[in-house]
Amino acid sequence: LGAVHVGVSLDFIHSLIRKDSISILVLSLFIVLLGISISVLLGIGFSRPISKLVLATEEIGKGNFHYRLDMIRKDEFGDLASAFNFMARELRQKMVLQKSFGSYVSPEVLDMILSHPGESWLKGTLQEVTVLFADVRGFTAYSENRDPEKVVEDLNEYFQVATQSILEQGGYIDKFIGDAVLAVFGAPVQKEDHARRAVQTAWTMQEILAAQSEKSHNPLLSRIGIGINSGTVLSGNLGSQVKMEYTVIGDNVNIASRLNGLAGPGEIIISQSCYEAAEGLAKVEALPAQQLKGKKESIRAYRITGIQVSQPALSEENKT
Repeated sequence: LGAVHVGVSLDFIHSLIRKDSISILVLSLFIVLLGISISVLLGIGFSRPISKLVLATEEIGKGNFHYRLDMIRKDEFGDLASAFNFMARELRQKMVLQKSFGSYVSPEVLDMILSHPGESWLKGTLQEVTVLFADVRGFTAYSENRDPEKVVEDLNEYFQVATQSILEQGGYIDKFIGDAVLAVFGAPVQKEDHARRAVQTAWTMQEILAAQSEKSHNPLLSRIGIGINSGTVLSGNLGSQVKMEYTVIGDNVNIASRLNGLAGPGEIIISQSCYEAAEGLAKVEALPAQQLKGKKESIRAYRITGIQVSQPALSEENKT
């Protein structure tokens, strides 16, 4: 039997606590640093693809449809890059198609096809329009003695003037037929003053052609005859499922073609209906009653000798 005295060293306990506290502090600091590092790496991994996507979007917005995202990843960003490249490729193909197609049809028709491909405007409808025919007098004899390349070059110079004059007045170029141009005013976009536009176009065209013929060595520019007629025609998309064309047909189109045959080099011949619809815009010289081919009754026709009031080029707002 006896007494036992047990003593506990407080310094020893404090030492253990300090050691454990340092271990916990070091471990906590390590975990925090590890978390920050992982967050930074994840942030970089997300921010770089997003920055590339933003840059690619800006390039596409500028019209650079050749731009491609070079990201080979097996995650959602890789899928997004593939989808973006596919979109850019499709947009480029659509742009090329629209530019190429726009060279073969009128801008008005192209806009209608792209905006309303299945609308009723594609079907035949009766419209009040003015038809303009222009072609070269004596073109067959001219083309026989010249190289085809020279003939095409001279024709294109004449077509360039005709196209510019027609489009400036809001006309629709229906087609080029050999050396002839068929233009329509009032279709497919309806315009109330279609006759005045056609007359102004013809006069402006002849003035430009006459001025250019004096400067160039293109004899075709001084040999253009123009016939104009106003009336009701059937307009619409004609053809087959393989090849279709927006055009106008009817007796009034034929009359414009026949009047064109009466026009000499540099002349403009218009019908009675066109003269009345143009509301006195043109100064004219009355021709004898004309018996046109395919018509039982003769018609009245006029040769334009001048313009009463010079009409300025129509603005885009007025054209529509």
